[in-house]
Amino acid sequence: MTSLLRRLLAFFKSNSSATPPDGPPTVTWLLQNRANRKLPALTKGRTPTASIYRMYEYLVTDYIVGLRTEIEFFFNQPSWAVAAIPDPEDTDPERYTI
Repeated sequence: MTSLLRRLLAFFKSNSSATPPDGPPTVTWLLQNRANRKLPALTKGRTPTASIYRMYEYLVTDYIVGLRTEIEFFFNQPSWAVAAIPDPEDTDPERYTI
């Protein structure tokens, strides 16, 4: 079993409240589960908005390596003009602020 798989299994077995949310995680959820969050971000997809949500996750959990990697990924997408990225209009005020 790979190290990542072991860490994922331990993460999900360690705490029932650690079950990831369906959508982007809230600030509260990320902070409560940050000890286990040295894993890939929960937000998936190859869109500008998905990338921004991954940066948000890494920023909140203080996972600098993930944040740096995602910033590099984001800014190496020549077709993603920052001015063209739509406002996510997130309903969670904390997440939207970040």
